Amino acid sequence: MSLRDRIAGWYAGVYIPPDNDPGSDIIIVMGHYERHWTSRAVHTAFDFYLREWKWLLPFAVAVVGTIAAVAKLK
Repeated sequence: MSLRDRIAGWYAGVYIPPDNDPGSDIIIVMGHYERHWTSRAVHTAFDFYLREWKWLLPFAVAVVGTIAAVAKLK
């Protein structure tokens, strides 16, 4: 298993199949993925970036500029 496959598996999570009752006539076919807490954190940060990219870069530039100006004053 390559490193790329391991990272892709970590990012997607582990597939959990549905719990079907063997004696029931109803079959549930959709399971879900359970992600590790670090994968959920990366998903949250990436989703935040995709929603708020419009102001994130100017904000980062302003913070770095402010830090540089304060450092130059000292």
